[in-house]
Amino acid sequence: MYFTIAQKIAIASAVISIINADHEITVEEHQQYNHLAKTFHITEDMHTAALGLSLTHACGIISRLKDNQKRYVGKLLADFVDCDGDDDDIEIQVFNTICIVSGIEQAFDD
Repeated sequence: MYFTIAQKIAIASAVISIINADHEITVEEHQQYNHLAKTFHITEDMHTAALGLSLTHACGIISRLKDNQKRYVGKLLADFVDCDGDDDDIEIQVFNTICIVSGIEQAFDD
């Protein structure tokens, strides 16, 4: 699926927010992020931009995606919540907040 550079940075920012939510980055999360970076061709400069992008701004960019792109991003973000085998409540809360603010019709039940 095609995303612009700004959209890729916003998606990476949202992923980073989920990964960092529990203040613990697991090996699985790190590996999955590296796979995302390769798949989306996220450069080091784009990664740095994602680190500096506020989650509010990232959600604003994601909210302007097409519906099929939002579904894709929702699934991608959900995969990051699940990837370490521990559905941490704070990761779920961050995921749900991103979905609500961005208009993604996917959420975890608490």
